[in-house]
Amino acid sequence: MAFFDFDNTMENDMKTVFIAASLALSMTVLQPAIAAEDHEKEATAAATHVGRGKVVSVDNQAGTVKLTHDPIKSLKWPKMTMDFKAHDPAMLKDVKPGAQVDFELMKMGGGYHIMKISPSTEGHKHGDDSTAAKESHHAHDGAHGHGDSAAGRPGNPKKISRTIKITALDIKYDKPEIQIKAGETIKFVVTNTGKLRHEFMIGDMEEQRQHAEMMKQMPDMVHEDANTLTLEPGETKSLVWQFTKTGALEVACHIPGHYEAGMVSKVIVSKRK
Repeated sequence: MAFFDFDNTMENDMKTVFIAASLALSMTVLQPAIAAEDHEKEATAAATHVGRGKVVSVDNQAGTVKLTHDPIKSLKWPKMTMDFKAHDPAMLKDVKPGAQVDFELMKMGGGYHIMKISPSTEGHKHGDDSTAAKESHHAHDGAHGHGDSAAGRPGNPKKISRTIKITALDIKYDKPEIQIKAGETIKFVVTNTGKLRHEFMIGDMEEQRQHAEMMKQMPDMVHEDANTLTLEPGETKSLVWQFTKTGALEVACHIPGHYEAGMVSKVIVSKRK
């Protein structure tokens, strides 16, 4: 004969009610935080970022423009050269190579699109060849690391010490370590024999970290600068770099996931005997 356990049933019912009430209270507390986080993400994605730079080239058919831009503080980007897609290709109609421009960026998909672009309202005028303008421009470049860096500086193609050939594979370089003497000017000839896009960037740990953060923000970025190459499968490109001081550097690829998978080579710069 079965007996009904009233006390045990009441205890279980109370536990159920307590758990349900706790869950309801948790959701009440968490929902505003979740909503705020979602709003912050939406606001960041929709934010515009203001930049200034010099036009390198324009492809009206593709609706893209290559710019050498100053540091963009809101994105924590250093000065560099890169391609941007124009949100409206028509805005590039009167944009000419060599022009100093102001522009606005907005993140769309895996990259940043130019939403506005116009002649720059500040800085020395394009075509000003005066000594003062040149000195100002040189100081400006040096201050932002576009020339000298912890890794050295762009080398003179007429004073190459030697040539080093590098093969970019999926996913590593064929040389895990590169030995350099301080003061050497090296011409790197890099060939991508893999099936993926790869980078070849020379820098110290901090420069590598900054570039990695940038690539996380914009994984489709095609970066071309004095210390960096972007290579499509089958491409061969070169850069000339002078190593001005001793120390430990890296050559690395920051296409998302590649560095973490081991696409990095040590560069050891030692004293010249």
